[in-house]
Amino acid sequence: MIELLTTAEMGEADRLAMAGGIGGMTLMENAGRAVADRVAANHPLGASVVVVAGPGNNGGDGFVAARLLAQQGYDVRVLLVGGRDRLKGDAALAAQRWSGPMEPAAPEVLSAPDKPVAAIVDALFGAGLDRPVEGVAHAMIVAMNTSRARIYAVDLPSGINGTPLTRAIWYSSGSRTSTTLMPRDGSSKARFISCTVTSSGLASGFSGSGAIPQNCS
Repeated sequence: MIELLTTAEMGEADRLAMAGGIGGMTLMENAGRAVADRVAANHPLGASVVVVAGPGNNGGDGFVAARLLAQQGYDVRVLLVGGRDRLKGDAALAAQRWSGPMEPAAPEVLSAPDKPVAAIVDALFGAGLDRPVEGVAHAMIVAMNTSRARIYAVDLPSGINGTPLTRAIWYSSGSRTSTTLMPRDGSSKARFISCTVTSSGLASGFSGSGAIPQNCS
């Protein structure tokens, strides 16, 4: 059985990995690669992908995914929530390595009428979000969840606090999203689970620490 880590456990796993000599940028590259691999497994080359990136490390993971997908031949755009000057450390470096199109995030630019978006990478907020979501970030979450595109969330869908897993913002009931998963079995390889979003949260029985719930696979 694969179990999920709480946000505190995931933070400790990151700390121990870096203490053991694995750099933060390596962890970010690994996370971004896992996202890119999942998108590539489900969409043909040339498909339109939009990465919605936040100003933290979650956004950095998104920039890595964007770069790797573009290198494979996907049509990738990055929508950044917040100014680029807010990106720090590894996230700033990941953004520097992205040479493709990037524009300020706004709901109206999430999809173009002449080219529907096949996939959205939700790299806005991570699992440790502990505050209400407002402004442009709130608008982007609503726009993502009302989109017809498949959503790939880095850590968790933005707007959900990972400890405990509670709904912090409205999600469209019945939509599917994929989210990163870190197993407890000591493996460093990230994998994805796919969950049905319900009217009461990400998935019924999803506690943030324990077995994968029924709505996920």
